[in-house]
Amino acid sequence: MHAYKLSDWQGLNRDNHARFHAATNALQQKLMLERILTGNLLSFAKGICWQIEGRVLAEVPNPPLLKRRRFKGVEIDVFDMEIMTNMTLPEGMGIGKAVSLGFGVLENSEINQL
Repeated sequence: MHAYKLSDWQGLNRDNHARFHAATNALQQKLMLERILTGNLLSFAKGICWQIEGRVLAEVPNPPLLKRRRFKGVEIDVFDMEIMTNMTLPEGMGIGKAVSLGFGVLENSEINQL
């Protein structure tokens, strides 16, 4: 597994935003973020024609930092968090919504590989 830091990740669309905030506990929120993150990683791989063999794993080992940011005149939820994945990813890549505007930037973690 590889560890990365993900900054200002817009992982929640309108429907997921409501589900995330309606979740009754932190475990439900964590599992939801991991599912969405896995989808974002698969979308990235598909976008660069990366044929992945096997299952993509994505984990959020620690509670994410939830922040509010202004995007297109609206306050939105973004997350800063550490992620763990079995994918080797390029530093500086973006995942999620609005990556061209600096959201969802990935950095190698100090832990690097676990």
